[in-house]
Amino acid sequence: MLKFSLAPAPAPAKAYKLEDLQPDVKCHCCNDTGKIQPQLIKMAIPAYNPETDKQPICQRMQCGLGLKFITLIEMEMMDMRFSHDMCEEMHQVGKTEKENLTKPENTNVIDLQELVNRKSMKKYRKEDGIAEAKAWEAIGENA
Repeated sequence: MLKFSLAPAPAPAKAYKLEDLQPDVKCHCCNDTGKIQPQLIKMAIPAYNPETDKQPICQRMQCGLGLKFITLIEMEMMDMRFSHDMCEEMHQVGKTEKENLTKPENTNVIDLQELVNRKSMKKYRKEDGIAEAKAWEAIGENA
């Protein structure tokens, strides 16, 4: 019979900053996936529904990652209506949002060990919940 220890999780080596959790990307329109990010699509098509609508792909010339979906494009399974200029504009918007988010006054140091050690949301004080919600919002979990 195997026995397992119920010891608490080991402490992380350091607290992580937002920059550690969000790597640099070359194209902020698609975050280097080739697929335009849903929050940017909704800026152009407010009624966009990712469950039922075709996925628009990035056509930004400096990116080119949308081309990896060429087979799906030929099968008309991807949305090609977003022009290079629209993707370039979305890239600039995404880049500006990230720059604003990562400004020193907007970044939070997240103490992962503190989050791991908490046992139940019901036991949080109101102030703890607000602080944690802001920390998760800063890293995009509540977007």
